[in-house]
Amino acid sequence: MRVGVPEYQAREMTNAFEVFALGRLGSTLSDVVERVTGRPAQTLASFLRHNRALLRAQAVPLVAVLPASGKLGVSCLRALEGSAAVRVRAICRDASKVDAIASAFPGLESCKCADMMDPEALDAALADVDYAFVATPSTELRVALGLNAVNACSKTQVSHVVFVSALAAPGSDVDAEYIAMEKTLEACEIGFTVIQCGLLAESVAALAVDGATLYGLQGARASGVCIRDVGRAAAQVLAQPWLFEGAKLAITGPEAAEWEDVAYALGLALRREMHAKELPANELAAVVEAHCGSRVVASAFVAQAQACGEPSPTLGHLVVDPAHWRKAFADADL
Repeated sequence: MRVGVPEYQAREMTNAFEVFALGRLGSTLSDVVERVTGRPAQTLASFLRHNRALLRAQAVPLVAVLPASGKLGVSCLRALEGSAAVRVRAICRDASKVDAIASAFPGLESCKCADMMDPEALDAALADVDYAFVATPSTELRVALGLNAVNACSKTQVSHVVFVSALAAPGSDVDAEYIAMEKTLEACEIGFTVIQCGLLAESVAALAVDGATLYGLQGARASGVCIRDVGRAAAQVLAQPWLFEGAKLAITGPEAAEWEDVAYALGLALRREMHAKELPANELAAVVEAHCGSRVVASAFVAQAQACGEPSPTLGHLVVDPAHWRKAFADADL
């Protein structure tokens, strides 16, 4: 027995502590808990909620990665691969991706398919899951997909959600969309951590549309990280989510560089000469949309570039590789 007591005793201990920690008998007893234990009752509530699976079933927590076949999902799967702290279930939106993900990550507990527009499919895929990593695909349905995933996590009693958001310019449509999803998550009675991403090196590199020119936002500076860092940060939160409950963690690079400096760094990574061309927001959006064929991606890139005047606070010890642009491009899958 991992905890050294019979399972029925562990279950009763959990039930007893929940009464106090969750304040079910009133605030007075919650105050008693804090005085006796030296820890706030809410902290105990968080610990019990996240460890319910361990105490009752003595099992390693099960983490769901959704959607698993996107770049952010794959980065999280890579970071969790081989972890002894959690078991991992990959959930793909597209049934055709299931075999590829299962083959790429043979250590998965399972690999399932669930249409994020189908609440029943999401509920089934999230059954028995303790923690979840949720990213939103870059489509016109981004908000609906994100809200469906959050609501499904709440309905299936997932203990903690790590939700990938964006550092976007205040007042932009992108900022408003992610605020709406974050508020829905906060209103659910589950633990959560929000990871707010700055510009990703892979997204910036994609703007080298003609092989020699990097398009950037006029008058702005650029700060960013590679996708791998986002996955690693999420994996560390998922290993001990109670330490980050309710936190909003911003991941950016350690410096904000001129676009010409970013182009130089990208040129070194690609082994060719690169130069920057700065455009006003509307023209940059048109270039990005024409290149990638997505208005959503274009608006998100511009909104994130507008938010990068200076680096936001980073995760510090959580950013595994807080690299400058040259290192970020070297680490990126270009």
